Amino acid sequence: LVFIKIILKCLDCEDPSIQFEAKQIIRECTRKNREGIPGYDPLADAITSQLRMTVGELHWNRAETLMSHYLKSRSKENKSRIDMPNYAAV
Repeated sequence: LVFIKIILKCLDCEDPSIQFEAKQIIRECTRKNREGIPGYDPLADAITSQLRMTVGELHWNRAETLMSHYLKSRSKENKSRIDMPNYAAV
């Protein structure tokens, strides 16, 4: 879900027409998954494969890089929370 938000945000800034197509793909895959159409379960796999073809490798790789940065920042944030003393417990 986070990756999809990242790629949509990238497309919003870089190529709004592809962002529109990407949103349509997400809606269509979700609808077909709910209807039980073969090939759309699991939903994440269906969206990923179709989205990657639509947005192209350039946008896909950029979103993967941003996702990696996001995960690293979350990891550092969580580590700093663990390292902080809990004064409220005293």
